Amino acid sequence: MSLSVEDIRSGEPVGIGEASDLSKGGLRVRYLPVHTNIDVGNSIGVLLMDDDIFLFVHAEVIHNSASDSYGVEFCDLTPANNKLLKRLVNRFAN
Repeated sequence: MSLSVEDIRSGEPVGIGEASDLSKGGLRVRYLPVHTNIDVGNSIGVLLMDDDIFLFVHAEVIHNSASDSYGVEFCDLTPANNKLLKRLVNRFAN
């Protein structure tokens, strides 16, 4: 699944990459351009894009061990976003 990431602090786009390990709590962001402002503890905006679902969520970087990959945890999901996220998780679990 494709995603787009922005740095919440600066409002700057980070780039387009891929999502993996999607769960109701977070995901792994992969294959983004190198962006020195993204590190553990940073708040980011993530737009998940898959066919008919476009979901924008706030997340916090919780793990950063590789130059092209980091783990994020979703923050403050609204009921509507939580419903869309469940649809995405179910879609990729099957």
